[in-house]
Amino acid sequence: MRIFEKSDILDSTTVSTNEKTILNPTPLNTPRHLSRILLWGMSFLWICGSPDLAGASLMQWPDLLYQMQEQVSWSGMRFETKVQVFDPLPPRKADGTVSAVSLPLPQRGYTQRIHWKDSSLLAVETFSASGSLVHHWWSYEGEQREWRGAPGFTQDEVQWLWLEFTSRRRLTREQALREWGVRSFRVSQELDGDNNVYYRVGHPTSGAHAWIDPQTFQLHALRQPILLPDGQEWMLEVIYLDFKTYRQQDYPSVAEYRLNGKLLKKMTITQLERIGDLPVGSLREQSLKLKAAEPPVRKVVDYAR
Repeated sequence: MRIFEKSDILDSTTVSTNEKTILNPTPLNTPRHLSRILLWGMSFLWICGSPDLAGASLMQWPDLLYQMQEQVSWSGMRFETKVQVFDPLPPRKADGTVSAVSLPLPQRGYTQRIHWKDSSLLAVETFSASGSLVHHWWSYEGEQREWRGAPGFTQDEVQWLWLEFTSRRRLTREQALREWGVRSFRVSQELDGDNNVYYRVGHPTSGAHAWIDPQTFQLHALRQPILLPDGQEWMLEVIYLDFKTYRQQDYPSVAEYRLNGKLLKKMTITQLERIGDLPVGSLREQSLKLKAAEPPVRKVVDYAR
């Protein structure tokens, strides 16, 4: 893992050459050990007191992107996941109170089989709790196809968003952020409720954004505020937890979708396998057969108009 040195921090700011010279004084009549203390003390005070760095960021987006890419070692994987669905707004109890925890909906749960290759292939097979195929998503080098065997399943609801951030390609990561609603790649720092510090990618104070762990440079969360009709603002979050290591790469074994702090959906990786050659041909053939068997959409014409 590459760690930025003090020179990298200084070079990433708008400090002039003369200012850098001032930060490295060499007193003529000062003992060597004392001059080192003065040097580090002045540098520390300058960094903490800088209006550009205090409460903002020690990195620009290209630097953070580089650090994230350095953690990537996968190129093609196959996953199996179990998804639990919850009602974050359960009905009121008999005494009129509302439950503080989400209500599990086991009948809405499903499993997935995901085939992924960096910036090339994403095939997601979704099965109901009874084992029936209910949704199939196919995307390969610009070719996309979707089959829906049951209402309620769409591409957005079945994608494993974290995979887009394991790409070695900058454009793939940036496109994933745009699809989540992030409009700026400005990097700042933000504290969560437990006083943990994260790099925030997005507008520093509002709008959709991503949290990046400053120690592992892994995607920790995607967050997006939702404005309700009554003016309240709730936060929709996808939080990646329980990181494990497989083939020299860390990955989240759990992803929790939360609405205003309450659990909405929980995705758990139950099986993980690195594959050199993914079955692109058979997956493509399956998507074509499913699409061909899909009943045509009927167009209803209102002749009374």
